[in-house]
Amino acid sequence: MLQTIRSVLRVTLCALCIFALPEFASAQQTAHVAYLEGQILLQTPLVERVPLQIGDELPSKGVLILSDTALLELDLPTGRILLTQPGSYELERIMGRSTATPSRELGAMVGTRLRSMSFDSPSSRGSVAAGVRGTEAESSDTALPWAAGELADELVAEAVAYLESGLYLTARETLEDATSLGAEGPELTFLLGYLSYLSEDLPGAYRRLSTMALDPDTIYYETHALVLAQLYYDGFAFSDASAVLQPVVERQLNASDELEFEPLALLVLSLYAAGRPEEARSYITRIEESSLPQGREYAEQLRNLDRQALEL
Repeated sequence: MLQTIRSVLRVTLCALCIFALPEFASAQQTAHVAYLEGQILLQTPLVERVPLQIGDELPSKGVLILSDTALLELDLPTGRILLTQPGSYELERIMGRSTATPSRELGAMVGTRLRSMSFDSPSSRGSVAAGVRGTEAESSDTALPWAAGELADELVAEAVAYLESGLYLTARETLEDATSLGAEGPELTFLLGYLSYLSEDLPGAYRRLSTMALDPDTIYYETHALVLAQLYYDGFAFSDASAVLQPVVERQLNASDELEFEPLALLVLSLYAAGRPEEARSYITRIEESSLPQGREYAEQLRNLDRQALEL
């Protein structure tokens, strides 16, 4: 009975979109539900709170309502985004921001940078099998754990090679095989999350990267922060994005060394989107007045983002 009622509501919603609001019909081809967890409702001016399912096409106007533990991945014309925070989201705003110039340009810059990064194999620093270093495993009384450890290390090395060749899905699957043989540790958790992001498994990336600590002492700290912040920013969790990035940018500014543009720009846009423009502009001023070699160049680029952000 409930399924029948739900089906009737869906048919009614589609009919109303097609006949009463023609623009809904064309917009339904532009966004759909790629993945969801938990309770997520769609409310439109004509239909009250219909539960969503994977594969549903969405109208251009309406409100998405996420419960406390919900995740919603949307497939938009410009790519996929993941909504992770409870609350209400206007579809018109989601579609508008996804096509906004600074968001698209910055997303492309971050994506290019993340795909160009390289990593040493964790196995080059000792065995990662079952969290046991190679020297300890070699002294074991039984050969089997060390044999599994050697194979796991080889798979990890293969996964990193696939990653650097741009074969992200193959790299992720290979790394998952290594973990099934006992390979573990925070670096592998990060690599799995990073590869999930690069292979467009946004829920998998979010689960791994949001639940592990951001550790400034690791070699992948800034990449971890940048991926997580991009997920938050794309998913309208602007305060979360800025909270992740501020320590990264502060560390770079205090180091008086090479400053990376992508985390800085993403921080500035996140602060604007979170309703904190004065904080955003304070970073532009600090960059301009710093002694960093790229300071003035970056400040000018950020001022261009400033002007565009005001139009979002």
